[in-house]
Amino acid sequence: MLLSAALRDPQQSVRQAAAHHRARAQRLLTEWNPRDTDHPRELGVHQLFELQVQRTPDAIALVHRGTRLTYAEP
Repeated sequence: MLLSAALRDPQQSVRQAAAHHRARAQRLLTEWNPRDTDHPRELGVHQLFELQVQRTPDAIALVHRGTRLTYAEP
């Protein structure tokens, strides 16, 4: 992230770039990752994934080179 910031704006200080990175990371963690969902703690990640598939079988599961597959498609 710091290297990308330096390439975009060579005059920017490392401190400014780091502060921007921290702010962006915080935004990703708090605003775009809601914590109001309570997942059953006794289930593993693979089981939570399976539950989500059951809830939303028509949701897009994979996109590759313009091809989209839902969870329900073989």
